[in-house]
Amino acid sequence: MFGYGKLINIFAAIIIGIIGFLFTLKYSVVYNLGYLPPFIWLAGYLAVLTLLNTPNKITQILSKKYIIISTILVIGSLAYILFFPRIGNVNRIPAIVDWIQLYFKGEFPYNSGLTPSSFPFLFFLSMPFYFTGTLGLFEVFGLVIVLVMIYKTSTNQHDLAAKFILFLITPVLLYSFTVRCELIFNVSFLILAIYFAEKYVNEHKFNLNFILVALFFGLGLSIRSTAGIIYAIYLLYKFRNNLPKLIIFSAITISVLIAFLIPFILWDVQAFINNGPFAIQSQLSNIPTYVSVIFLLIAVVAGWMVADLQEVFFMSGLLLFLMVILSYVFKVYEFGFYTAFFEDKIDLSYLEFVLPLMIVSIKDYCVDRFLGKVYK
Repeated sequence: MFGYGKLINIFAAIIIGIIGFLFTLKYSVVYNLGYLPPFIWLAGYLAVLTLLNTPNKITQILSKKYIIISTILVIGSLAYILFFPRIGNVNRIPAIVDWIQLYFKGEFPYNSGLTPSSFPFLFFLSMPFYFTGTLGLFEVFGLVIVLVMIYKTSTNQHDLAAKFILFLITPVLLYSFTVRCELIFNVSFLILAIYFAEKYVNEHKFNLNFILVALFFGLGLSIRSTAGIIYAIYLLYKFRNNLPKLIIFSAITISVLIAFLIPFILWDVQAFINNGPFAIQSQLSNIPTYVSVIFLLIAVVAGWMVADLQEVFFMSGLLLFLMVILSYVFKVYEFGFYTAFFEDKIDLSYLEFVLPLMIVSIKDYCVDRFLGKVYK
């Protein structure tokens, strides 16, 4: 699985390891556990990778019982969300609550002091859960989608078990449930959109499936601008042999985003420019606009280069990972490492965008010693 020449799997495993190490490091220090736990976790992670490198009885059992184990995990997660309170100072849920409350008061919702950075669709999607007091269910939905996508993108039992174990071994999932952070749901929604496109869209046909999936892509884009990187790679991969259909599909997708944004632009143009989602995302990431444009151009080039869905997911995750790490570098340069990392100038939760993409990009594929990856 992680042997000679399987570079995508190797680099995906390295990035997953970095993500897990960073989360363990920060919260070990924050909760006064010292600097040893992250290194213990890293040693355990490397041992697990060694175990997963070849099929064994553990992976066979996990894969055969995958649906049962996943169901138990989802039920347990649901119980946790419903019966245990949110812990920590991460303001994802409070920001959603404040946005909705301002909206129904007739005040411009992005003027919230809690910096809600998502596009409007996420907040409209949140309203039923807000009124029923179950906003934490986003984490459960994100978990369900990732578990389904792990199953759907696996090529064999070993592949399935490896993805499942690597997804659970990092502290990211525990973190998202503990602080109620919906970012895994955000990116899993985009992965699900790509799955629908692969299953139902023929790039040479313009039909109802084409329109419905394009609209679904638009909803994903209307959650957060991060979707732009993933969509740029996937859509150029999908429609590279039919550019007119690419233009039509993209136009429908972008139209959905515009339809959600226009009411807020017309509501208060100046407030939208100063406090709207673009301004807040730029402020929180600390990445200059020109850098974001460069990454989007790289995504366009990558879209022409990738050869299969595995590479789509991997390149998407890699670019998002590099963007997040670059934003951390800017923060460290501004505040110093300790203040930036341990005193919440850096938001590790953005790495939640990366983890599911890296997980689904891992695949048990064939490699030629001289030619590299073997394509079917």
